[in-house]
Amino acid sequence: MDKPVKAMSGGMKRTLCVAVALLGQPDLVFLDEPSAGMDPIARRTVWNQILAAAKQGAAIVLTSHR
Repeated sequence: MDKPVKAMSGGMKRTLCVAVALLGQPDLVFLDEPSAGMDPIARRTVWNQILAAAKQGAAIVLTSHR
């Protein structure tokens, strides 16, 4: 929390981006590979938050480069 974003790892930056995207309980969220580059624990935490937002009625659009 005391680190500037530029000092964070790639996975931490992605976690922060997902958190910012879910702030304010939006109705629609577009996420581009939200868990890429994360360790398994962070990945599970992020997916739990995404699922919680979906259960509250948010439409989640996930994209991939595959």
